[in-house]
Amino acid sequence: MSVQAKWILTAALVLVTAITVGAVLLRPPLPADIHPVEQIAVDDTVREYRLVVPHQSSKPMPIVFAFHGTGDTPESMAGYSGLDRLAAKNGFLLVYPAARGSMWATTDGDLDDPDKNQDVRFVDRLLKELTNRHNIDRRRVYAVGMSNGASFAQLLATVRSEIAAVVAHSGGRTRGLFPAERGYPVMLIVGQDDPRLPAMRSDAAQYRSEGHDVLFAAIPQLGHEWSKGHNAAMWEFLSRVSLEYR
Repeated sequence: MSVQAKWILTAALVLVTAITVGAVLLRPPLPADIHPVEQIAVDDTVREYRLVVPHQSSKPMPIVFAFHGTGDTPESMAGYSGLDRLAAKNGFLLVYPAARGSMWATTDGDLDDPDKNQDVRFVDRLLKELTNRHNIDRRRVYAVGMSNGASFAQLLATVRSEIAAVVAHSGGRTRGLFPAERGYPVMLIVGQDDPRLPAMRSDAAQYRSEGHDVLFAAIPQLGHEWSKGHNAAMWEFLSRVSLEYR
């Protein structure tokens, strides 16, 4: 490569870097307080979660629990989902609980007595703690999840009547999960290229047969990944629901 070509390449790289840095610097700061690592004791175990508190919100404000997928973390889910910005824009408290070993407990052995499921008790404890710390609208408690987290969100809504509505992204209903005592709205989102598509389509039919309000969305050209482009639709679905809805 000639000296002139090297100079042109270097100049181009510098220009691209400058543009990238400038775009980041010009991006308005997120109007929310981010608490990356919060801790809470559940039984004899210390559990962690990530908390997003919007600067502008209604009082009392809704709360959304966001459950990550297997192998993910609260921080990685915040990165791929874009939910922080959605919370800041719409004024809801956003909580990313962290699973033990990066996987939520959704096995059949936890279904007979959900109170034995430490992850369910974790959410119970979190909701109580955050209600004490923030002015939360207990009629508008929502659960969303990705993959294994989506399965857990559906389990949670089945065993805890405090959950007003659920968005399950790319994660099927736990096999053997008994019908809930009450119907709740559930939005199922899955990519058309995701192997979980047939199972989630079947889940939608089962939910409808049990009396739930169901919105099913199969996203073209999407695999097993989060669709940020549907975040607004997710919040529109959740925000119209409160416990008075039933």
